[in-house]
Amino acid sequence: RLILGGNHISHNGLRQLGNFLSNRVSSLEMLELNFVYFSSGGLRAFFEGLQDNPQNAPKHLNFADTDLYDYDYLNPTMVISEFLLRPNCSVERIFLENQDFQLDDEKLEIFVNVLGTNHTLKELAIDADDTFTSNGWNKLSSVLCNATSIGATYASNHTITRFGRNPNQQPDTVRHFLEMNTH
Repeated sequence: RLILGGNHISHNGLRQLGNFLSNRVSSLEMLELNFVYFSSGGLRAFFEGLQDNPQNAPKHLNFADTDLYDYDYLNPTMVISEFLLRPNCSVERIFLENQDFQLDDEKLEIFVNVLGTNHTLKELAIDADDTFTSNGWNKLSSVLCNATSIGATYASNHTITRFGRNPNQQPDTVRHFLEMNTH
């Protein structure tokens, strides 16, 4: 466990941290970057540092309460999604609670596309349960259990057990599918 919370880390510092973690023989279980001030460009630099060995990324990434500002016009949702789509990405939990960037159906769809192919992510904790419409929730529901065919159901994401922050604000179908994945 590496705790770096409460710091201001430059793009270069984040890239170097990613490079360091990428070159480790054994993976770090958890990296806490909560209460850290950096941009989505800095986040991209961190993930670029990990690109050679994404399997060496920490299993748990805590970006909660991070001032993840977006002055460099990079969508934080896209930056995180690009990393999660890399082959051999082994991240299991990402915590993004209390972020300033707004999540909506369009950004939910980006995460839904990730969940269609990433089968290592178990938890994506974000503050957005009340910002998605029924259309957005339906897209998430379909990736959790695509009932169009037996093969599609089999290929659905049966790994993720937590999406969002408050299950009580999620539609019953989404909550049901997430609960099924815990067993």
